[in-house]
Amino acid sequence: MNFRALLLIGVALAAPAFAAEPARMTAEELKPLVDSGQAVLLDVRSAPAFQSEHAEGARHIPLDEVGKRLGELPKDKLIAAYCT
Repeated sequence: MNFRALLLIGVALAAPAFAAEPARMTAEELKPLVDSGQAVLLDVRSAPAFQSEHAEGARHIPLDEVGKRLGELPKDKLIAAYCT
């Protein structure tokens, strides 16, 4: 799957008022962080979209459920969410 950009929401999820615009990075920039365990890839698309195709190793939490499922995400890693 080819992603144009990934939305980084690690701190923004915990404190939405912290940043008006979350940082963006390319898949190529993010891959080393995911591979080294410093970041978690989060697919926030619908279940059918995730089941159809998703990035290798991505966790799935639909966007409308993220707020109530924050406890499932690590607090010590960058969370990189995508919806493309």
